[in-house]
Amino acid sequence: MPPLFKIEGCSCCSLQKDWPYLKSPRMPVTVPTEPSDIRILVLGEAPGSEEDSLGAQFVGPTGKYLRDRIPIEWKNKIYFQNVVRCRPNRNREPTEQEIRCCSTYLEKDLLAIHPHVILGLGNVPLNYFWQCKNATPPISKLRGIPFPVYLEDGSTS
Repeated sequence: MPPLFKIEGCSCCSLQKDWPYLKSPRMPVTVPTEPSDIRILVLGEAPGSEEDSLGAQFVGPTGKYLRDRIPIEWKNKIYFQNVVRCRPNRNREPTEQEIRCCSTYLEKDLLAIHPHVILGLGNVPLNYFWQCKNATPPISKLRGIPFPVYLEDGSTS
């Protein structure tokens, strides 16, 4: 049976109350500077304080660490996004409601980018794509194990 209502979009998201305090609410995907036939999506949990401040994904200390380790020939193949587009207060983990509200935009990003590979960083991206949420093993048990991601249009990444 389909749900009686679908939670989606900013209008029902609790993060909307923090917009006056954010410099970059509803942060868009960070795209490569040059087009490429190969598309990789690096997907995190949510923007941090530096990301909000600078208006770009993965530019804080952890993002800089990651970007510094990407080979130069791959830099124009990588898109950066988070499961949740707005920074949760005090960098807390996003709630299930916030994730579901923002999923509308993530699904649109996935269809627009149509990535060949999604590199999920952390439990939030893993749980977003792993369909058996009650049976999700710890991320440490799944590290490095590829699994298909089915997009709304029926294709896989």
